This record gives sequence, structure tokens and C-alpha cells, in this order.
Amino acid sequence: MKKLLSVCLFIFAAWCVGAGESVIFVPGWYTEWINYSSHLSLLKTMFPAAEIRVHKWDSNRLWKNAKISALEEVDEICTKIKKSASPGEVTLIGHSLGGGIAIKSAGKLAAENIRIKQIILLGTAANPGEKEFAAMQKVSASPVINIFCPDDNILKLYIRQEQEFPLGFSGISRRMPHFLQFRMPVADGGIMLGKLTLPDGRSLETLRESAAHLAVNYLKCLQLALAGKCQEFYMDYAALEKIAAQDQVAPDKLPGFRTVAAFDSWELSERKLRQRFRITAPSGKIFYYADRSCAERNFNTIVKRIQNAGKEVKNENP
Repeated sequence: MKKLLSVCLFIFAAWCVGAGESVIFVPGWYTEWINYSSHLSLLKTMFPAAEIRVHKWDSNRLWKNAKISALEEVDEICTKIKKSASPGEVTLIGHSLGGGIAIKSAGKLAAENIRIKQIILLGTAANPGEKEFAAMQKVSASPVINIFCPDDNILKLYIRQEQEFPLGFSGISRRMPHFLQFRMPVADGGIMLGKLTLPDGRSLETLRESAAHLAVNYLKCLQLALAGKCQEFYMDYAALEKIAAQDQVAPDKLPGFRTVAAFDSWELSERKLRQRFRITAPSGKIFYYADRSCAERNFNTIVKRIQNAGKEVKNENP
């Protein structure tokens, strides 16, 4: 009898562990070689009671082939969730192209009326439509969290490749029900890989902004967000580019431009020889002007829009 009781207790304990909270982290493109010790440490800090699993997939391929592989992982993710003892306790976190896998998985789960605990997107390389947003809202019991970064140079490559703004670069342009969004700043501390100061005092920060895309840095931002140390942020970056496009002239690619003002990854530059002005957007798009007043007016309007967006969200969340 005592032996039978011990066996029953063991089975019950195993069931409790199996039915507990779990986190599935889906990494992005070209990540099979990564040592995930830092990622696991951060995730364990944020989800101390959860079983943490990294879902590695065939990501080390050419971009067009990696996108195909990502679609093939959706069934695998959904199977893992459905086979778990408690699907409602699963948190699905996707980074970069892994965020795209999470979004597609939500669509499949929604079609089967399966809900999980939460969906979290980090620097996601995808541009979801209304149906995909609706699926995430339906599947995620807790509000979907999206963390984006317009300084992310890797996502700028996605823009050039796909000719669209990914969710991880520009974010959601307005508040949506059951969504929380945070902007990851590119701070020198912890992200700076290399920084070269040019003779005129400007910084060449390509490496720093490429390092911003690393999943570890997005996870650190998520940690702050979950601790209530980040303000929500919403900004329509495509609308800002429309402002920059006003009164522009034909491209002038002669060298010699010097940055005269910068704010939030937007730059206003001037070239004195054969005078021209230009605004460079975070996406890398460049808008040229023949007139100083046009360039300054557009740049200042963009700056005010961004500043006001931050203030509006802060006032709504005192």
C-alpha cells in the first residue's frame, strides 16, 4: 500500500510539473549556431516557475529558403502546444523571423479554437494583416506584447528586401485592443559593439544598431516592460515618411552632406557646395530639398510628432 501511494504521488508530481507554465522561445534567421545560455537566464528571471524551451529550426539558409522553413515550423509549434499538458499555460515568444512563426502559429491555433497564455513578439520580421492581428487577439489570453526598434539595422535590410515595414521596425501605429507595445531604445550601454568617431564629431554606429537586433537585447527590454519600467509607445512611421516627402526634389547623390540635426534616428543634413538639404528616415529612405525652409519645416514637424506621441502615451498611463 505504501509503495502504491509513493507511485501515485510520483505520478501526481510529474503531472503537476507537466501541467505547469511553459515558455517556447522561437529564435530568428541564422541562429542555429547560437549558445542560448544568456537567453535562458533572462527568460528564467522573467518566468521563474516556467519550463523554458528554445525551439531551434532550420534557419541557417538563404533568406528566401529560410522563409519557407519558417512556414514549415508552424505545424511543429502548434503540435508542441497541443501536446502540452496545459496549452493555456504556454507563453509563445518569437524573435525576428521567429516572430513571424509565432504569428502564423496563432492563425492555426485560432482556427482550432485553442488559447494559450500569451504571445510575445520581439523585433519581428513580418508585416501581419488584420486577420493575423485578430488571430493573435483571439489566441492570447493575456495581451499580446510587441517590442519594436526603428534603429534596428537588420530589419532595415528586411525593408529593402521585402519593400514593407516589418512589425518589429515600425510597430503598430495606434493602440489596439488586447495589445501592448514598447519601443526598444538603442542605448550605448550593453548594445555598443563598435563606435567610430569621425573627424567632424559624428559617430558611425552601424555595428551598434545592428547589435540592437540581437534577441538578448530585446529580451532585456521585455524584462523592463514586464517590470513596468517601460512606457507604451505608438508611432506611425510610414506617416512620418509622407511628411518628409513633401516638397522634395529629385535625388542629388553628390557627396559632401553634413548632419546638422538629428532626433530619434532621423537626420537633417546640408551640403554647402551646390547647396542641397536632405532628411534621412530610420528606414534609410532619403528625401532631398532645394530649399532650407522646406527641409527644416518637415524635419521639425516629424520631431514634434514623435515627441507628442511619447507624451500622449505617458499621460494615458500616469
